[in-house]
Amino acid sequence: MLQTIRHQDSGPLVVVAKLLTGYCKVDGKISDPDSYIKINGVFDAQFVAFMVSWQTSHGCTPDGIIDPATWAAIAKAAPTCSTGRNRISGATMALQILLGGNLVADAIFGSRTKAAVSTFQDSHDLTMDGICGPKTWNALIMGADVQPEPTPGTFVQPVDYKQAAKPWGPRMYSNHNDHSQTMANSGCGPTAMADVVATLKDKGINPYDLAELSMQWGDRSYNSGTNWSFFKHIAEHFKFSKFIQTKSFDALKACLDAGGYVVCSMGAGYWTKGGHYICAWKYDGTYVYCNDPASSNRKKQKIADFKKESKQYFCFYPDPPKMKASTEPDGDACGSCWIRGEKIVDISKYQPDVNYDDLITDSALIILRAGYKGTAGGINEDQCFKAHAGALKQRGIRFGVYFYSIATDEDKAKEEARMFWKYAKDYNPLFWAGDFEKDSITTGAIVAFVDELRRLGAKKVGCYVANHLYNKYDYASIKSQMDFTWIPKYTKEPPVHECDIWQFTSTGSVDGISSNVDLNKITGDGHTLAWFTDESEHSEVV
Repeated sequence: MLQTIRHQDSGPLVVVAKLLTGYCKVDGKISDPDSYIKINGVFDAQFVAFMVSWQTSHGCTPDGIIDPATWAAIAKAAPTCSTGRNRISGATMALQILLGGNLVADAIFGSRTKAAVSTFQDSHDLTMDGICGPKTWNALIMGADVQPEPTPGTFVQPVDYKQAAKPWGPRMYSNHNDHSQTMANSGCGPTAMADVVATLKDKGINPYDLAELSMQWGDRSYNSGTNWSFFKHIAEHFKFSKFIQTKSFDALKACLDAGGYVVCSMGAGYWTKGGHYICAWKYDGTYVYCNDPASSNRKKQKIADFKKESKQYFCFYPDPPKMKASTEPDGDACGSCWIRGEKIVDISKYQPDVNYDDLITDSALIILRAGYKGTAGGINEDQCFKAHAGALKQRGIRFGVYFYSIATDEDKAKEEARMFWKYAKDYNPLFWAGDFEKDSITTGAIVAFVDELRRLGAKKVGCYVANHLYNKYDYASIKSQMDFTWIPKYTKEPPVHECDIWQFTSTGSVDGISSNVDLNKITGDGHTLAWFTDESEHSEVV
């Protein structure tokens, strides 16, 4: 099948996708096909937004990424092309690009194009009628995988520790001196991680060495095993050259292809009744192969089932070959490779062009504007929300959402909240915030907005409150009703009003976005970053 393409990719396949989805229209002969392809062959932010809408209307996951499922839908929707149907069209030009060879992509289905279609049909056991109908489109788009799976046997299995093995199995693994909590019944996190560290970093490391670090760092939860934060701390402590926390299966495969290993947080299913950590080390066209700290019998699972049961991947790459001493750079070289960086950034339609892979590398938390109440009275979805949200979801990155409100009474506030819920609920956001920074907003409207979101089912609902309007809103009287408070104040000193998030600049910079962005900090004695990112306790019930 045709390869997956996404934002910022370029080339003929982008042109094909634009033509077959109707994004680019062709009404006549293309006099300069090469120039046309060059101009239109970029997967820009506008096309991402278009594809999200197209995918929604064609039953695909609305993430703006053209993967095998979306290519299949494109093939199904492609119109029949022949000397009599769609003779001059964008679909014909897409057909010519896919057929390649010496065929000129001029958008006209002439005798040469018909001959090329017939030749292709003959080589694929299709009826040689020279008409590109559903079966021919399917063969063109879905018939050849340009990204074959790697040959099995090119991966190296890491050390395979078991959490119940002696001498560490009976030892206590607890953050409150509970001797019933042992490595054997709750130590799968340190054990799976020890497989990686002992193989890539220090062969003398055993599971309890890492369990002791987990307890020391506060990464051992009260009663549910090991927190996700443990794996980033391990990557920092052992100076892994590259570490990625993600939900993307493609990222898992890339790490294994590079000779790395992936600790996987798994939900109920084949590996566990509740929650469990395992170490993935190999995949082929059918299975993912893993070390299971709790079993010597569970070794592999079909990829489709594995993806359904997985919750998060922690990817640890091997160190790159060292440079000669005379040219080796000083210091730690892994500073820019974290999928979870240091910055808390909020973005909207004012940041339309985003390199999402760079953005998530530099960001600890991302907050998206889902919508706004227009001054003309309409309630609108942010023009880039679907593109941003779909791209982050595809990469396994969860995010918070906010809605810009101008509600002057409770009824209008509830209406806004309902639209906010409609826009964002399918993305399962980390938290929800109403953005209140207009003089006309009332205290009652703020409360009504938050209460309506909670009635609809939203969790972790808070408010972004203009610093200079804090007292006018009498926000102190309702603050206790909010799960968190977010205040902007663009000075070196934080707001005088207590808050959980401080937006300290509107002219910040972050990797992946060329324009200015809002940057924020966690502040006060309230919630931690882990509360906002939902990286709380991990259940281990094997």
